Amino acid sequence: MMIVYRFFILLSFFIFSFSLSAETLLHYSLINPKVETLNLVADQFEIVKKTDDGYEVYVLKEKKNQFERLTKKFTLLSNDVNALLKNPQFNNQYKNYDQVLNALTDLIKNWPQYFSEIEYGKSLAGASLKAFIFNPNNLDLKIAKKMLITAATHGDELVTVEVLLEHMKNMIVGYGNDSRLKNALSDKVIYFIPVVSPDSFNRRQRYVEGKDPNRAYPWPSNENSRQRVGVIDQLMTFFEQEKFYSSLDLHAYGEMVMYPWGYTTTAPDAQSKTLFDQAVFEMSRENNYKHGQISTTIYVAKGNSADFYFWKYKTFALAAEIGKEKIPNFSKIPQYVKETKEMFYKYLETF
Repeated sequence: MMIVYRFFILLSFFIFSFSLSAETLLHYSLINPKVETLNLVADQFEIVKKTDDGYEVYVLKEKKNQFERLTKKFTLLSNDVNALLKNPQFNNQYKNYDQVLNALTDLIKNWPQYFSEIEYGKSLAGASLKAFIFNPNNLDLKIAKKMLITAATHGDELVTVEVLLEHMKNMIVGYGNDSRLKNALSDKVIYFIPVVSPDSFNRRQRYVEGKDPNRAYPWPSNENSRQRVGVIDQLMTFFEQEKFYSSLDLHAYGEMVMYPWGYTTTAPDAQSKTLFDQAVFEMSRENNYKHGQISTTIYVAKGNSADFYFWKYKTFALAAEIGKEKIPNFSKIPQYVKETKEMFYKYLETF
């Protein structure tokens, strides 16, 4: 009986894995929607961009009819958002999760006085969930200001991982000769999580366990009815354990730097808003990224990380949408690193 039970558990896992591998995202333009229609769409689907005449929305293929019943004022922009990732020649330019970990292991070996790692959980497929700690001044982690920088919450936003890896490498290798970085980190420690969602990152998928991981956090008034995603639950536990002072969650694309609230158009308290406004203004001064509150810069996004961290821990939590593509030709990575360098420095200096 136990053998039969285990067989069905394994079979269910393989069926689940296969269903995930078939993820296809449709890309729609929603044209001048009525407020009530937009609210319905935002509650059920992912609004990814505000345009001059409406919004752009991602919809899982199996929910196509559900979306199209909500409105007739739409244009289908793409039948497969991630068609490029099905081309191995293009896809293989980007690292998989093991290659990301190997690159960071090499940095730890070369710079053990600056850099270390910690495992905070396991993914559904058994991948190690790791944070990498940059503590060049050997500060006591119990009293230091802890900053968290994350990427690849959405597994198909490959550019975020490569850009973050380059910034990490440049910080660590160049720290000894960078007085600006030394001053910024005199009382701070940076925790990096280059891949929040390793299973979907390896599959080159946007969603985790069939759900949007950046809509899986609790928010005020909805703490218990959210969708649950395993890697997000473990990151939330890790965040509570470490009590991060500030956070920056990297996404792609849209050229934006934003702050809470996302779940409502109501602004945060006046003191926080003043600091947030100053931070995103400075971070976008050089690269001219659009900046402001999440809900007014894109649209209402319930269940995002920045809202949760700010709400629960009063963390100065930001989200940045890097560049104009989430999977650019790999030759463009240096360009994205260059355009976000000052943004990173201003983040470190402001908080």
